[in-house]
Amino acid sequence: MEDDQRVSRAQEERPRGSQGSLDETSLALSYVNGEPVSRPGGFSDLLRSSLRSNGLTSVEVSYLEANLEPRSCRALATEAATFEGAMRLARMAGITSKVSQENFARCWYECIAAMEALEKRGSQQSLAELAEKKDFEACTEALMGRLGVQQKQDLLPLLRGMLGHLAERQRLASGVVPPSPSKVLSLLSATYGAEIAAKAASQAKADEAEWRRRWTVRALFSADVALALQKDVNTLGMRWWLLSLCAGCDVQFIS
Repeated sequence: MEDDQRVSRAQEERPRGSQGSLDETSLALSYVNGEPVSRPGGFSDLLRSSLRSNGLTSVEVSYLEANLEPRSCRALATEAATFEGAMRLARMAGITSKVSQENFARCWYECIAAMEALEKRGSQQSLAELAEKKDFEACTEALMGRLGVQQKQDLLPLLRGMLGHLAERQRLASGVVPPSPSKVLSLLSATYGAEIAAKAASQAKADEAEWRRRWTVRALFSADVALALQKDVNTLGMRWWLLSLCAGCDVQFIS
């Protein structure tokens, strides 16, 4: 009974953050570090299962969930460097039983082994193989490793460039060309002078850029394709990137 009350108090006292943080949790696409989460804001399903299978009680798991910062196996694997360090982490989170601390450390060790196995397997697979398996978290990490970047949003210039290049190739292959304003500009220049023609040319370039953007969206992001991509990129936590690309504006990743 006292344990239940202690967990309840800990959950009530745990800072919830701003509304933005709450929205970020609810919009985290039910994933944290690529691991599914059944309860928004809680541990990943994989971490919860590992904690329980290593002997921690549901009360202890709830208490850890209220006091422990790592939310996933991947995050827990990097939180401690040694078995004793993992036990100390459990103790700092309020787990006083030495047996439970050892159980927690065994869970940490399992997370380390699982992450090492995933990284080894991912390093042996090509990017195409990872994409075919729809392991987009591994795809992201592979791209970040090859480019030497630390943040997912640093991949945006590459991804946008690739999409733009693909759209242009598809446009050329299909024979679709933007309307040419050359004849109209020549007539404007002859009738109203070079200054008016220059302003019209500038507007024409802006119109052509907008046309190309709209064509890219139509070519690459039809309704069916967008829905399929939305389902796939959920694993990456990149739904808002997809929306920003279609809208032509910049937003930050939801990590």
